[in-house]
Amino acid sequence: MSTPIDPTSPHYKGRFNNIYDANLAYPNGGAEGDFIDIDGWAHYWNADRGTWGVNKERDAYWDELLTTHDSYITPHLEFDNTGDGFLEYGETCDVTCHVVKGFDDITDSVTSWEITRDSGDPVEDDAWNQSAKAKNFNGKITFSFTPTQNDLGTNANSYITTFNVTAHGQDGTDVTKTISL
Repeated sequence: MSTPIDPTSPHYKGRFNNIYDANLAYPNGGAEGDFIDIDGWAHYWNADRGTWGVNKERDAYWDELLTTHDSYITPHLEFDNTGDGFLEYGETCDVTCHVVKGFDDITDSVTSWEITRDSGDPVEDDAWNQSAKAKNFNGKITFSFTPTQNDLGTNANSYITTFNVTAHGQDGTDVTKTISL
């Protein structure tokens, strides 16, 4: 929560877009007790560290991270994989997908998921992409390379199979990332 700002205070030094603009206006900083306004947050001069900060417990770097609008941070996909990135014959691995924006896991905002396979064999890939495993993908999947199930395909000319994962967000944002096995 932002700190109340009193623009009539003799220690008030103005409103700035960011700490860098404040440093341009006050290259030598301020005096103990001086403060500035950045997006409704009071930033106090800390002479010991030679920087403006939201309080005396954190430095300006973390203040920038905490008070910067998260609209500048792009969502992206991250994977938790129980395997080592390779599937030997007879192995399986579980992959869980997470959508992350800044420091926040926003996976709960995903409205739908897609996964497609590219093993280099378009006919086999199309069949896999139409399978119940692909159609029912919900951000979690078990990849198998076993006698009863082969998610990697049988293309003898390909040693890597890629799976393209797309998460569709509530706000219309799509994020995509590739898993290679």
